Amino acid sequence: MRSPTQRSLAYLRKRGYLAKVIEKYLKLPGAEWGQRFDVWACDILGVHAQSEQPPVLVQTTSSSNHSSRVNKMLEVAELRMWTASGCIVECHSWGTRKKDGKEYWLGRIERMALDAFGQPVFQAIDEVWSIKRAPKKRQADLAGSVV
Repeated sequence: MRSPTQRSLAYLRKRGYLAKVIEKYLKLPGAEWGQRFDVWACDILGVHAQSEQPPVLVQTTSSSNHSSRVNKMLEVAELRMWTASGCIVECHSWGTRKKDGKEYWLGRIERMALDAFGQPVFQAIDEVWSIKRAPKKRQADLAGSVV
């Protein structure tokens, strides 16, 4: 299964963006744990390859965590400045849904905008449906099924 980050990277690249993960997990020397570092609560930076589209910062998550990530992003003052300068901030969330007896991946894409008072708000801009495929069988599984 692809992670939400991988799904968001594919979404941006399909739309002509050069996209790169900017979140890193660093394990502290000698410690059993580490810490995640990102840029202003975002995981991905996208720059459009062949147009005047502004750069985009993306927070990507599972569908169950969408509202908590949006609330986290609303508290980051730098993202307000990023949006006010004409750049894009988006929250992408990914989860599975059933429709017509089939299972699909559903991507929810929301973009930050500033209201009339300069306060950040998120607006839905896209919904992406893609069929969920059954996992491929591994060679070991196939070898065990031979009669």
